[in-house]
Amino acid sequence: MASSNIGEVLTLFDWERRTQIVVLVLLGALVFGIGYKYAKVTAVPVVEISAENTQEQEGKDEIFVHVTGAVEKPGVYVFESGARVNDAVARAVPLSEADLNLMNLAAVLEDGKRIEVPVKRQADGRQGKPLSSSAQDNVPANGGKININTASAAELDTLPGIGPAYAERIIQYREKQGGFSSIEELQDVSGIGPNTYERIKDLVCIY
Repeated sequence: MASSNIGEVLTLFDWERRTQIVVLVLLGALVFGIGYKYAKVTAVPVVEISAENTQEQEGKDEIFVHVTGAVEKPGVYVFESGARVNDAVARAVPLSEADLNLMNLAAVLEDGKRIEVPVKRQADGRQGKPLSSSAQDNVPANGGKININTASAAELDTLPGIGPAYAERIIQYREKQGGFSSIEELQDVSGIGPNTYERIKDLVCIY
């Protein structure tokens, strides 16, 4: 009887021990599986975009150029980086007397540069239009210079580099300012740049 009870106790103890081992194995497998799953998750790097760098980049994409000469709308224009001279000339609207063949329209614009559109010239460097009788009356005998304070648009048109559009601008400036006080003041007329001024300064007078 005693030996039978002892056998039952041993059998029960053995069963509980096996059950504990199985539970431990299952728990170990579960922990290992969870750890392996999270180990495969990698951190995603965070890339910060600096607002200052973005603004600097945007600033580099814009360029400013000053267009003067034989154009209807001289002034400062803003373009995107990579724009061409042709873009600047087209924006300023070239005049009919503009000589675009003297320009490299395919050149890339550079920030802060000035672009002067030249005027067509004949072989002798002048417009070649004859003076009218009224124009001859305004030309002094000493030197044959044109008086920019009294000359008509037709007379001014005979000067090299001064077409009909520039002649009208000179007259408008003259009327607005009450006349020219110096020949150098011609450079204040819209569209007349240094090159054009150098070509006509010795051909005009103010009295």
